[in-house]
Amino acid sequence: MIILFSIEAVGLQYIIYLHYGFVLISRIIRDRRVSLSVI
Repeated sequence: MIILFSIEAVGLQYIIYLHYGFVLISRIIRDRRVSLSVI
C-alpha cells in the first residue's frame, strides 16, 4: 500500500507540473501573439 501511495503521489505531482508547464507555454504564446499584433 505504501508503494502504491508513493506512485500515486508522484503521478499527481507529474500531472500538476505538466499542467503548470502547459499554462506557462500558453501564456508565452499569447504574449508573443499580442506583441506581433501590436507591431
